[in-house]
Amino acid sequence: VSAEAIKGFYLGAAQDSWHHLYQHLERQKAPIELACELGLMRPSQRAQASGRGAESPYFDLFRHRVMFPIVNLRGKIAGFGGRVLGAQESPKYLNSSDSLVFQKSKLAFGLFQAQKHIREKDEMILVEGYFDVLALHAAGFQNAVATCGTSLTLDHLSLFK
Repeated sequence: VSAEAIKGFYLGAAQDSWHHLYQHLERQKAPIELACELGLMRPSQRAQASGRGAESPYFDLFRHRVMFPIVNLRGKIAGFGGRVLGAQESPKYLNSSDSLVFQKSKLAFGLFQAQKHIREKDEMILVEGYFDVLALHAAGFQNAVATCGTSLTLDHLSLFK
């Protein structure tokens, strides 16, 4: 993946850590409950069961992954898709949980970046995955988008129209 694609699609990486995001948000005094609601972390049942304060009360859902921000048509990040970096981990792809701001059946990866090109060509290329979008954009097909790990829905068709 080129530096241009990394910048243009806001790509990143989640560390191979169970608590990195939690610790960062805690230091920033960010609302942990909101991070849970948005599907970025979950309460740790192990910490709750043990009753020990040393254990982190939350764990990060996105660990050791390439991160694909899913951007709405206004350019705001609505959620994330993550592809595992190691072959041993499962699931291979993970998306943010559905929430008020992220509904994968109503969003498409790359649509924000492609919308101008779709209008110019009056044509859109729909592909299966995030890397497919990146490869097509790199090859000059900047009107390519992908659903977010879900089948094509009526909401998608309405959005694309």
